[in-house]
Amino acid sequence: IYIYIFFFFFGYAAKEECGKTFVAPGFTWNPRIVGGNEAVPGSWPWHAGLIKYNQQSAYCGGSIISERAILTAGHCVDFLSSPYVKVVVGRHSINGNKGEQLINVAEIIFHPDYLPITLRNDIAILILNTSITYTSTIRPICYSDSNITTSDIDNGIQCIATGWGRLQSDVALHPTGLFQVRLPLVTHDDCDARYRSTPISADTQICAGSSKGGVDTCQGDSGGPLVCLIGESTWFQVGVTSFGKDCGNKRYPGVYTKVSYYYQWI
Repeated sequence: IYIYIFFFFFGYAAKEECGKTFVAPGFTWNPRIVGGNEAVPGSWPWHAGLIKYNQQSAYCGGSIISERAILTAGHCVDFLSSPYVKVVVGRHSINGNKGEQLINVAEIIFHPDYLPITLRNDIAILILNTSITYTSTIRPICYSDSNITTSDIDNGIQCIATGWGRLQSDVALHPTGLFQVRLPLVTHDDCDARYRSTPISADTQICAGSSKGGVDTCQGDSGGPLVCLIGESTWFQVGVTSFGKDCGNKRYPGVYTKVSYYYQWI
């Protein structure tokens, strides 16, 4: 199954050598992002942070999809105009580090069907004023129009979320460095049944989280990427962190905007 998926996706990976890590990620997991651990600096080179004009630390995440474009969640920027948000790439420490690039945003593009109240089509693209300079720790992520299937989920496809968000939902405690968490994907039927009063769209949303709880994205991780390893060494973004209930709650997996649905729009 993995060999098939790899070649199916690979055509979208070759152009800019996206989805490749020059610094090997470390996978020494603790059962807390919520449930994760601090990433090896530079090991998730596509992760971006969104910073308000008068602040230093990131309030939301994003991902590098080209030298001039960042993918994020619509709700991360629906209250801001472009002069009031910047993007930082190459950052590990929450307050900044050597080698990072801080770039102004020229334009914010919302999906035309974005609904902030329900978080439908919760996706946006930030067009940057200047181009990102790629380095070994600043690289783009791959994305595709191919869907993750129930079979992929059953086969245990490996997916990772990253961010500087809270370590607990009820405590404003953030990590000092970029955190990572491994998340099992959840089928649409299971996720939809759990949320009940908030219908989950099979077309536009994907869910991830453990039935045992304890692992999740949290406040401050919104807009960041959910990426899955396709083949042996190429990562693809399958989701944009959107919303959830009580970070790490076993009853409610995290909900992510499904990137494959928006491939043509992106």
